Amino acid sequence: MYYNIKKELLLYTTESGEIMDDDKNKNSLPDISGIFDVDDSRIPEHLINRPDLTSKRERDSGEGVLLENRQPTKAEQLKKQQRVRRRGNAAKKRRLHRKRINTALIVLAAVIVLALGIKAAVANSKKPTVEIYTVTVGAVQQLYDSPGSVVTAAAAGSPILTYAVIPENSYDLMNIAVGNKAMITSSAGVQFEAKVAAIENESADTELTSELKEVLPEKEFSASANILIYVKPDAPMNAADGEKVSVSIITDECTDTPFVPDECIITDKDGSYVWAVNRFTKVLSKKYITTALSAGGNTAVLGGLKKNERVVSKTVSDPAQFPLTEGKKVKITTAADSEKQTTEEQTA
Repeated sequence: MYYNIKKELLLYTTESGEIMDDDKNKNSLPDISGIFDVDDSRIPEHLINRPDLTSKRERDSGEGVLLENRQPTKAEQLKKQQRVRRRGNAAKKRRLHRKRINTALIVLAAVIVLALGIKAAVANSKKPTVEIYTVTVGAVQQLYDSPGSVVTAAAAGSPILTYAVIPENSYDLMNIAVGNKAMITSSAGVQFEAKVAAIENESADTELTSELKEVLPEKEFSASANILIYVKPDAPMNAADGEKVSVSIITDECTDTPFVPDECIITDKDGSYVWAVNRFTKVLSKKYITTALSAGGNTAVLGGLKKNERVVSKTVSDPAQFPLTEGKKVKITTAADSEKQTTEEQTA
């Protein structure tokens, strides 16, 4: 039996059978020892909450019988099957719709990638093709190279082992001085560091001059006086007098300086500049530089460039069709690639 118990109307009996309500019970907790002995006749009808054992469908239809265990009819089964089919068809349509959308997105992405590739290819075909050089820091040396001969002579008042070199023009005489660094290469290919020990005049009829004429037939000797440059090795060579050697005298030098090949440098009315290439974007920028010594195919740069910067050393593509301009992107190729391309063009 079910009860809808409200506090203000709760009735219960004690063991003695006395009827009490909760308002009269002064204890903190009500005595419910006899709650199961409640006299139904004493409880108002509207307080009794009886369970509704009928289903909602029965209540709606007015039927009063329980349908929990009733078997569905064929019509109900048919409706259920139709409802399941409709749900399945709707799910199938949703899947098909999603598949179509995904396919459309894939096709759209492929079209975009293809369009971007075509655009990049067209843009790339319009870029100048260049070779680049990475700026190096080192020494740029201006050298005076000449054949020489091993002689034992007294230079600066003391006998020393020296090498006689005959300068070929007045420029060499102005740039060669005592103390200049030099390099001596023996006939066997062994190199010795050396320095200019003395610069002296010799007449044409001395014994030393006669010997040098025989050893150095490619040199020209005057009838009156000849200038001989004595170069002393830092270590003994153990070479015999009259042995032919090669001598390189450093007449000028820039050390610990950035340098670039001469072909990288362009000159206009504002000075000398190079085309620098951004390492990441491959965009050109014109950089004016301050040059110093130029020798051996390289030029020392005193300002405007730093180590590891990349500059254009050669334009492989046609400069008239693909000119180098500020802010233009370039294609970078290696020397081997450019040589192959040139060969193919000549063959064609």
